[in-house]
Amino acid sequence: MRIFQLVLFIALICFSTVAGAQELESQSFKLNPWVFMDELPTSFSGATAVKRSYVVALMLNYQRAPLTLWRTDPWKVESHIIGHQVTGDLLVGYGVLEWFDVGLAIPLVLYQSGDGLPDADKPSTMGMVDIRILPRIRLYRGMVDLALIPQFVLPTGKLADPYMGRGGLQFIPTLAASKSWGDFSAGLNVYYRLVEDTAVAGLKLEDEVGVSLGASYQIRPKVTIFSEFFGRTLATEPLGDINQTPLEAQVGARYRLTSSFTLVGGLGAGITKGYTAPDYRIFAGIGWGEKGSLDPDKDGIFGDKDKCPNEPEDFDGFQDEDGCPDPDNDGDGIPD
Repeated sequence: MRIFQLVLFIALICFSTVAGAQELESQSFKLNPWVFMDELPTSFSGATAVKRSYVVALMLNYQRAPLTLWRTDPWKVESHIIGHQVTGDLLVGYGVLEWFDVGLAIPLVLYQSGDGLPDADKPSTMGMVDIRILPRIRLYRGMVDLALIPQFVLPTGKLADPYMGRGGLQFIPTLAASKSWGDFSAGLNVYYRLVEDTAVAGLKLEDEVGVSLGASYQIRPKVTIFSEFFGRTLATEPLGDINQTPLEAQVGARYRLTSSFTLVGGLGAGITKGYTAPDYRIFAGIGWGEKGSLDPDKDGIFGDKDKCPNEPEDFDGFQDEDGCPDPDNDGDGIPD
């Protein structure tokens, strides 16, 4: 109960200092720290992490034309406000309770270039983007897992460059739902971003509704593939203006190097001419972490999938998915 009261208190502060949004933010790729622990890059699971689970990760991301000013009739590019951008996201997550975990995302612009807005300065080459604090509270566990993620965004990006963040604290309530069927999982996130109404270069910067939808499939004990779709639109004119409706699709894979280290990589592209839909993006990262008490032998096979929870799998190419060591693969009585 105290956590809910704290969330409500901070939310009220954020609403009272709602983002002035006199800037255009180029970051539409909002990473989920738990992507290195069996979740999707931008879609949170409705299930919270196991208590005492943790992850520390770095994700690198290159995107071509992530912030573009379009003119219609006919469609043409008026300005690549940001033409090239390389970012690095420092990601941290920790399972506090069985029904509560928290994440932190610190995005850094390592390099960017572009034309900037008409009659305005060009974007800075590097800097820090808005920091996101990501508490997750489990609401329901059953046929479908549900969670609330009351995201809090700190205006650190504006200190470096008007294209790296929005002015003022932001509160972005997000509802996450997910479901797993064996090796297949799917998830849906819906959020609402509250900002002060304004306009920049003909673009309306108003309240937004966003969605992220994805699915993953574990094709081998160490390999999972995923696909995802995400975007946002004006709350007052849903899908009314394509330029105000950046949508993106991406595919990728996750590979578990060891029980503690995981690689994630993929590529994506904008599927509309929304102002933050890039021509394409490429991302890759590495994470270090462990899944609480669901993997006591630390072999990277969790829960019911591990038939020998106190004996680590030997990963010798023979029945590696059952979590049990296989000292005599051919059964001839002679240890391999």
